[in-house]
Amino acid sequence: MFGWRTLELGPGNAMWTLAGYGDHLEELNPGTREQMANVGAPPGFEDVVAALNTIGGDQPDVPPHWNVTFGVDDADAIAERATELGGDPLVPPTDAPWVRMTVIRDPQGATFIANQFVPENKDFGA
Repeated sequence: MFGWRTLELGPGNAMWTLAGYGDHLEELNPGTREQMANVGAPPGFEDVVAALNTIGGDQPDVPPHWNVTFGVDDADAIAERATELGGDPLVPPTDAPWVRMTVIRDPQGATFIANQFVPENKDFGA
């Protein structure tokens, strides 16, 4: 419907790509594609615009849900600033495959993820 395509990255992790989104990222941060390729990101990863978590992982009662994720330069600084502004880091800055991430609830109750791309975390948890 939106021109999105599916990118499967393992059980329970469907991601959607939008052709050309990687071009936008490349304009904002020249070298993005090369950096992703150098660390072994799967083909098409730079075009990911949405993800659907269909399994709860260590939280089996969590239903399938959409995540809103923002790419950030420093996940730790974002969590700290969110706290200063009345937000609540539900998941403190944590290393995960490819990223350092935090889950934040804003003062109105909405949640989002802030991801810092960390190529060194490529094999984290493997």
